[in-house]
Amino acid sequence: MISSVESRADTESARVLLILAGPVEPAKHDAILAAVAAVPGLADVHVRTASAGLECELETSGNEIHVVLDPARGYAPSAVAAVVEAVAAGRAPVAIAVGPRPPLLASPRKWLQFLVGQLSWVFLGTAELFSGLFAADPRAWTVAGLDLETDPGLMIGRLLGQKQKSLDVVVPVGESFEAHPLEFSDLRPLKRLLDGRYGNFSRLVQFCIVGASGMVIDLSMYALLQFLLRSTSLAGRHSTAFGLEVRADLAIAGAIAIATALVWNFSLNRRLTFNDARDGAILPQFFKYVLSNAIAILLSFSVRVYLPEQVQFFDRHKLAAAVVGIVAATGISFSMSRWLVFSRKSLPQTALEPAVETSSV
Repeated sequence: MISSVESRADTESARVLLILAGPVEPAKHDAILAAVAAVPGLADVHVRTASAGLECELETSGNEIHVVLDPARGYAPSAVAAVVEAVAAGRAPVAIAVGPRPPLLASPRKWLQFLVGQLSWVFLGTAELFSGLFAADPRAWTVAGLDLETDPGLMIGRLLGQKQKSLDVVVPVGESFEAHPLEFSDLRPLKRLLDGRYGNFSRLVQFCIVGASGMVIDLSMYALLQFLLRSTSLAGRHSTAFGLEVRADLAIAGAIAIATALVWNFSLNRRLTFNDARDGAILPQFFKYVLSNAIAILLSFSVRVYLPEQVQFFDRHKLAAAVVGIVAATGISFSMSRWLVFSRKSLPQTALEPAVETSSV
């Protein structure tokens, strides 16, 4: 269900709080103020500038439209007015600036960016998640939870992650406009948006990606240990584990490989998949992770040592038996991790430092 805020069409004149994520030339500063002030239905415009990212305190009550602008991206004053007008007119609680469609003879790189943007619009709600300009009704912040970041893309991810209705506003861009260069740090707002829009399905996909990397660690360690133990006295010895008679070398190799992958998966899931639970103490979380995943671990271990004893194919392809065990244990492991080990906690909202410069028109 899409959350939204009521239209502004029948409400009193709105104020605009323009938050600048960096310095701007005086002439362009005045041009932006003039362009925004010309938008119908506005009472006045206030500007807050933060010298080191976006550090300002927002009021989510009242009739004030919040606009975030990264001056370094080279947006024209008319672009700022366009996103403000979209929110002031009640067309959407969140308006995001996107560049126009590239000309027919544009470079393949620009067309690729455009096509990726269209795909992003289908799944994420905007063609420009990392836009340097957007406007939002303050009540949209109330729905999403007040959380200012040092990057406009993080703020957009926060808003759209709560399924806020948004509108991509095509704005003119000049020669000085710079598209956002994709960086590794961009994964953070992308993850936040995906988690918000797709919930546990998004986390399951991330969990499986981490699990796939853990499977590589597991199988590599398993193959290495089998090679090392092949020439020892353990190779021909059988022992009983959990009521099953298994080869001692496979049991030892499997136990060490699973333990190594367990530590690997816990570390990555705590850092990436369930990063909202990183405030918890790591050792209690780890022991809880081990205990809650005991069934999955036992299943994975049993399958990898039992199948080679019972099925000739798996006796020839022991890594295949290990893969079957890993896949079978994934569902149990995810359920335990999501709802027991890394259960989500609501974080208290904190006041942020006020901006260093304030002006109004």
